[in-house]
Amino acid sequence: MALAKARADSDAAAVKQLEASGPPDANDAKKVFAFNDRIFPLWPPSNVAWIKSLRTSAPALRADDPKNFHDFGDGFRFSSEKLAPD
Repeated sequence: MALAKARADSDAAAVKQLEASGPPDANDAKKVFAFNDRIFPLWPPSNVAWIKSLRTSAPALRADDPKNFHDFGDGFRFSSEKLAPD
């Protein structure tokens, strides 16, 4: 999807980068989520808004309840590692 969009936009630099990197290793959650940053602009607007709201509220959530925020991060990482291959 990202490669098709880069080609449609005639973005030669992005095409070159995407062709060189290939798809992310599905068994490496960090690579999958790093790749998601590339395709973030292609997501539906409602998904983009949700992610932006999470990123915007993160500092306040961390300050208000550091342990809960830390636990959320641990759970998210655990889930990501288990679900990314699927």
